[in-house]
Amino acid sequence: MLAEIAGMDAVSLQPAAGAQGEFAGVLMIRAYHASRGEKRTKVLIPDSAHGTNPASTAIAGYEVVEVKSLPNGEVDLDALTREVGPDVAAFMITVPNTLACSSHASWRSPRSVTPRACRSTWTAPT
Repeated sequence: MLAEIAGMDAVSLQPAAGAQGEFAGVLMIRAYHASRGEKRTKVLIPDSAHGTNPASTAIAGYEVVEVKSLPNGEVDLDALTREVGPDVAAFMITVPNTLACSSHASWRSPRSVTPRACRSTWTAPT
């Protein structure tokens, strides 16, 4: 009914807790790739992410690939770009991150890699 009202194919009532929302997001990404017949095995996560990001990703069955951050806490876009490949399902980023950094680089990251990595998931600390 909500999908019909909103004019969408599907809707999700995302769980309220951060880790549950992350897990739901990763499962949706997995379902997206499966629906396209793609077998992607990795999720890129900045080293500044809180512990539930890699935990949610691993529980969903993906390999966690840590992406280095710059000394100021921003995602190192060069390091991120080096990790992107055909086996990457998503780039998971928390904005602001655990260092309270909500940089311009973090906002540009998904657009700069999404054409190659395909999906990104953003979470907000609870």
